[in-house]
Amino acid sequence: MRAIPTILCLFASVAHAVPGQFTHQGRLLNDDGTPMAGDATITFRVTNAETGGSIVWTETQTVTLNNGFYAAVLGADEVDNPLDTEVLMNAPVW
Repeated sequence: MRAIPTILCLFASVAHAVPGQFTHQGRLLNDDGTPMAGDATITFRVTNAETGGSIVWTETQTVTLNNGFYAAVLGADEVDNPLDTEVLMNAPVW
């Protein structure tokens, strides 16, 4: 009977190790409305106010554009720059 609580504790500790990551998708267009091509360097930020707030998390990535569309996994650098779930729990954030 003692093995069941131990196993449940192991599963609980694994659940807390899930990183805070999410995929952001967007499209970049030139001034004339045509899709941008090639690679683009984008800085993603989470702030604590819609305007004039403080940056609580930031990450810069180079993404490949496909007809202007891109996808980036934010928080993928779990060692040096994780997107800590505590940052997102301080809602609202922008």
